[in-house]
Amino acid sequence: MGLAYEAFVDIWRLARKYRFQKLDDKRWEQFIADADKLLGRYRKTEAETLFRYLFKAVHDYYEQISV
Repeated sequence: MGLAYEAFVDIWRLARKYRFQKLDDKRWEQFIADADKLLGRYRKTEAETLFRYLFKAVHDYYEQISV
């Protein structure tokens, strides 16, 4: 499969891991750390920008429900 597909799947799995629920401080830090580890897979590849855009969308969702 291509990197774009892998980026979509990784973001979906990340969001699913945190169950689309409000995150406390500890879970928020883990969420960011998990995303940073995933980003390492895509750095300096054609899929890096896509991964960052997808992560921003998921990040914004969690930020919005965690306020």
